[in-house]
Amino acid sequence: MLKLTSNEETDVCLVLEGTYPYISGGVSSWAHNLIKAHNDLTFSLVLLLPPHGETKPKYDVPKNVKNIDHIFLQELKGGSHGIKGAVVEELFSKIEMPLLNLQTNPKTKHLRTIMSALEDFSKHGTPGHHHLLESQQSWVTLTRMYNSTMGDTAFLDYFWTWRALLGGFFSVLLAPLPKARMYHALCTGYAGVYLARANIATGRPCLITEHGIYTNERRIEIASADWLDDQKEFTLNVTKKKYERELRDFWIDSFYGYSTVAYDACDYLI
Repeated sequence: MLKLTSNEETDVCLVLEGTYPYISGGVSSWAHNLIKAHNDLTFSLVLLLPPHGETKPKYDVPKNVKNIDHIFLQELKGGSHGIKGAVVEELFSKIEMPLLNLQTNPKTKHLRTIMSALEDFSKHGTPGHHHLLESQQSWVTLTRMYNSTMGDTAFLDYFWTWRALLGGFFSVLLAPLPKARMYHALCTGYAGVYLARANIATGRPCLITEHGIYTNERRIEIASADWLDDQKEFTLNVTKKKYERELRDFWIDSFYGYSTVAYDACDYLI
């Protein structure tokens, strides 16, 4: 794994999800050539990877890259111990509706509220896996979100979906944020959430260069996913609502919301 780090501010922070420099391909080659073509600029790389993702470089990283941070999605540190339950409860009371709104009516202000709540929480200690995914307060929030949005879906399937999506979401919000004059993401999705976070936190210019429409790609993947098996069609319930959300809707709506806040936050979209 590359461990190049520096605390100095760079000209550009590139946010890459599952590509350069560990995966070869069109987007990775484009990123590599971009960095080499601008040897008058310094770069930070924020690399978003799946849990236990590949970290053997396929490219020789140019010398004008000064900082590399790895974010393994869903891998959250435990967080500070001894934080009172009331503090955790207050956190979830602030973020529950914004989390729902990111699926139904996504706006940058909802992400801003979540970031502000996490910052308030950090005055008591570091938020982490224990508080956000394992606490009694997180369980209460999960069950309320389930009952209000997808109560006709198998709870166990919803439980693991909630943890997977929000585990990735929180890992992006709690990861280090390098200092840079501008932030540039090569896709939306989790990289777009990170970009929106950078814009909210720093006010610096943000750019998205899309090499494929992230929401469309995820929609195709989710629609054809064999592992995502919704059991509602096998129910014995004789009543059926006009529109019922399925697990696929949960995934798709979440990625749509992440992309929407990224579009809202960026100054330039190419």
